[in-house]
Amino acid sequence: MRALSKFLVRKTAGKQILDPLTREDSLQGLIDLFTHNPDVYQASSLSKNNHIEPSTIAEYLGHRLAMPDSLDQVMKIALRLNNTKSGREFAKEMLNELKNFQSKRNGELPMSFSKEAVKDLYLKVRTSEKHISS
Repeated sequence: MRALSKFLVRKTAGKQILDPLTREDSLQGLIDLFTHNPDVYQASSLSKNNHIEPSTIAEYLGHRLAMPDSLDQVMKIALRLNNTKSGREFAKEMLNELKNFQSKRNGELPMSFSKEAVKDLYLKVRTSEKHISS
């Protein structure tokens, strides 16, 4: 899985691999499957082959930064991997992807990373933390 996911991310370079039945991005589904539960992701990281590396996930999302939902996708994975070794590696790699994106576009952030979108996301996270701690 490790080598296959890395190969597919590099080979598609931002193109989607659509499932003909569901019309959904297969790589996104695979990443969601592995990261949906942080415990599952950590358990899969103990295997040499049955794991998707954080750098591969960041590279996949880096190819999709121009998409309108990129902020949501990045933050969804970041929150799922929060407080883990993989989460720290993902954050470092994702920052590198953002730097590369900006360097290719004269310092511009992706459209979905607007001030309003980041503010809304912050408020959602802050509100959810209050509900969790209550």
